[in-house]
Amino acid sequence: MSKPIALLCSDLHFSQNAPVARSAEPSWFDAQERAWNQIRDRAKQDDLPIIIAGDIFDHWKSSPELINFVLRLFSGLRIYAVPGQHDLPNHRYDEMNRSAYGTLVQAGAIDEIEPREPHSMDGMTLHGFPWGCEIKPAKVRNGNRLNVAVVHKYCWKGEHYPGVSEDCHVGAFRKDLKGYSAAVFGDNHKGFLAQSGDCSVLNSGTMMCRKSDERNYQPTYGILHADSLVDRVPFDTSKDEWLDQEETEALVDKALDMSNLVSELESLGGDALDFKEMLLRYMESSGTALPTKTLIMKALDHSHGENK
Repeated sequence: MSKPIALLCSDLHFSQNAPVARSAEPSWFDAQERAWNQIRDRAKQDDLPIIIAGDIFDHWKSSPELINFVLRLFSGLRIYAVPGQHDLPNHRYDEMNRSAYGTLVQAGAIDEIEPREPHSMDGMTLHGFPWGCEIKPAKVRNGNRLNVAVVHKYCWKGEHYPGVSEDCHVGAFRKDLKGYSAAVFGDNHKGFLAQSGDCSVLNSGTMMCRKSDERNYQPTYGILHADSLVDRVPFDTSKDEWLDQEETEALVDKALDMSNLVSELESLGGDALDFKEMLLRYMESSGTALPTKTLIMKALDHSHGENK
């Protein structure tokens, strides 16, 4: 196998708060940094660029604290990326400037691989296909550079979500990937490596396991070589902390049990408080656990942001 020329990853999903199943982590920021540092250290060791196929953030409207955290993690690295739907307001590429992802672009922390404007560098030419952008076959290779497609679109092989179209199977992309030596896909959190015609296809999957049904999943990132072959490298997850299954289910059940909330709201009568403040009072008075409160308030904030 020839020399490595780039690291490939996707679906980092940096977030302010830990998912319920991972709320046993003493610090969610430290847990995210622990995972990212494995990519960073390999990139620095071999002086490699990092290519991210979307969903750097879990939500486009991330907090200044989280944006500053990611800016620090990305400092000193050569990073090329396309946005996923989680990075985009209303899932719209033309609204990217409103997003945390757009802040990374404006700050120079990442180089945006713009659609229809290939980015050439030593050993390869990157072709960007962000969320919602149709994949176009590549033209003839430019010299000795590999044509590499960077795509945020659901692509599956083997295990997949029920009801997913056969049009999203890796084999169905054969015509779209004509002219490419390699492609990295994001969106599907279950990683795989496959061949589609002459193209090596990596769906790198999620950087971190976040949900209880991912507890036994092994996340990986990819190493692209000059001969277009790709290696999958497993993340070390030995320090990951999880809630027990029973604890997770109990927290989710409690979060969903709102049977007493209606009567509590009725008792407030003509009180001028908005719903969010009333809900906060209810959770305080009922002794709701912090992870549950965080989950509910995050859901409210998310809903409020999407409706603006």
